[in-house]
Amino acid sequence: MKKLQIILTLLCVPVFGLYAQKPMTLKDCMEFALNNSAQILTTKEFTYQKQINRRDAVLGVFTPQINAYAGLALTNGRTTDPETNMYTDLKMFQDEYQIYASMPLFNGFEAVNNMKISKIALESGKKSEEVKTDEICLLIMQHFYNFLYFSKMTKVVENEKQAAQTALQKAEKEFSLGNKSRVEVLEKQSFLAETEYKLADFEAQRNTAFSALKKVMMFPFDEVLEIDTAVNFSPVLTDFSSDAQNVATSAKENNAQILISENTLKTKELQFKTAKWQFFPKIDLNAGWYSSHSKISGVNYQVPSFGEQIKNNGKTYISISLNIPIFNRLQKFSEFSRRKSDLKIANYEFQEKQAEIENAVLEAFDEALSAQKKLTAAQKAADYQKEYYDIAAKKFQEGLIPYLEFNTAANKYLEAQALYFNALFVSKIKNAVIEYYKGVSYIEQN
Repeated sequence: MKKLQIILTLLCVPVFGLYAQKPMTLKDCMEFALNNSAQILTTKEFTYQKQINRRDAVLGVFTPQINAYAGLALTNGRTTDPETNMYTDLKMFQDEYQIYASMPLFNGFEAVNNMKISKIALESGKKSEEVKTDEICLLIMQHFYNFLYFSKMTKVVENEKQAAQTALQKAEKEFSLGNKSRVEVLEKQSFLAETEYKLADFEAQRNTAFSALKKVMMFPFDEVLEIDTAVNFSPVLTDFSSDAQNVATSAKENNAQILISENTLKTKELQFKTAKWQFFPKIDLNAGWYSSHSKISGVNYQVPSFGEQIKNNGKTYISISLNIPIFNRLQKFSEFSRRKSDLKIANYEFQEKQAEIENAVLEAFDEALSAQKKLTAAQKAADYQKEYYDIAAKKFQEGLIPYLEFNTAANKYLEAQALYFNALFVSKIKNAVIEYYKGVSYIEQN
């Protein structure tokens, strides 16, 4: 059996290794971040605490508070003789026992309102997890696409460098044969040097973006992270303009941030109601059992046994108490005023949050539409500049155009590629924000 276990373990090692080395997609990066983010784990702990508060609030409504008491006392001096009920000098050891319970019958609905508040707080805690999850996923998306952008630009310049090296090798060969001048070789050497500088610059920015992505993911810096760069670079052009107001209306009712703000308003309403009822009397139900046992030293009469005394001295009681507030230095009135003010503030903040979400949705639609227009224009410019660059590169290799003209064409081509990829990734992010406000989380979109 042990031998079989060792074989299975050895078979599993390569599988885990292959999984660890598998390039991570955008969704993989999001999932890794959510499983390791300290912010997410902290938010989950807050939700767990709210679950505990919910349990305590429910028990506070439906169960009594039960306590037990035991006391020991040794007295020496003037005291009452248990037999004669007369004062005498005695040395007596006493122990007493009590168990009692209390339960509020009416406390201004404080316990009931606290139970409702705890339920709302638990719902808000779960919604806070959603908000924090979406924030981290959006941040991961931004860093992921930033890394892809510099990776793509690095690839473009690498291709440009290869073409420059090929052109230089050809020019040097032609120069050795006497078909090219030294100036033409120098021009191609200069272009290759400029391309190498651009490549080094983009590689540095790619590495910086990669480090930023690992930091947001909470990925160990001493481990190897491979990113799957084989994403769909085809733009998806959609007209969002006619759907904006409908999405804004839906987001004002269903967005997690709106629901958290609405729950805060409900909590303040319940706290205000509780403060209002604190001016009324409180009624408590109390019940219990009490008994004691005594032992006298230095007296020759027979003392009843422990069990007999506990039985004879035992008593039970049940009572209802009424606590009427008369004057407590206006503390209840001050609490009422504070809760009323808190309710107004929560209502203002809820209205502000609704307006904020509506404006955010409309702004997201405007930005998405603008990003798509820029992307369409950038794609056309990139295609034209690519065609122009290819023609200029061919002419430059053949010595038909000067270096400055070709260098200008190369710079415009690189700039057009940069604008295109930037517009592409910005458009993807803006479209993802639109889908988020439609109710689709960022991680579900990938």
